[in-house]
Amino acid sequence: MPIVDKELEAIIGPSGGVLSEGSLQILRDLCTKADKPANRESLLRVLAKTAEPILNHFAEHYEGLTILESWLQQAKKDARYQHVLLILSVLENINMTLKFLKTTSIGKTVNKLTKAQDNKEVADRAKALVEKWKKQARTAAAASTSSAGSSTQATSNTAKQTGAFC
Repeated sequence: MPIVDKELEAIIGPSGGVLSEGSLQILRDLCTKADKPANRESLLRVLAKTAEPILNHFAEHYEGLTILESWLQQAKKDARYQHVLLILSVLENINMTLKFLKTTSIGKTVNKLTKAQDNKEVADRAKALVEKWKKQARTAAAASTSSAGSSTQATSNTAKQTGAFC
């Protein structure tokens, strides 16, 4: 059993995900010191079972996307495709915003995976995720500008911006 599992027991709930936002600093600390694939896998499994609002808080306030991006790049480099898929499943549960895409390069990193010729499953999951993020950005832009009256132009601009980050 990886050492990180003992520390995780204190912050996970019955579902296997992080209990509360109050536990996110501990999670972040565990993530930053997790240098072995087994420890990262344990943390990823917890993140995959974490409720979306807590996961979004981790992404926005605890460098969660930066950590996941770093792990994603390393897992791809090491050809650890099960880890890549696990990271993609965590990313699928984050409500990706244009702000997140602008402040990190996670979109570009995932978009590079869409061209992964060495693993079709990774490429397909990455493509689906990039499309999901683009759709979320368009929907958010349309919702935020529908009261302003120029939603078509704003949605078009947001789609272009999202494309620049993915």
